[in-house]
Amino acid sequence: MTQEPHHRLQERIKELTALHQTARILQRADASPREVIERIVEILPVAWQYPEVTEVSIRFREWAVATPRFSATP
Repeated sequence: MTQEPHHRLQERIKELTALHQTARILQRADASPREVIERIVEILPVAWQYPEVTEVSIRFREWAVATPRFSATP
């Protein structure tokens, strides 16, 4: 297996893992909307290709939750 297909496979695994974790979070009946958003914001950066520089922000109704270094850009 060459480096490129192996790298792409690793990236898909990270994405699918985040989708699975998100689905599990959304299935929790005891979690508040804010808790759900906070948990998803925590797991999303890991799913991206460069998690060390990825920042996330989710706005839903009156809630806005972001990773610590998030800043809005154009």
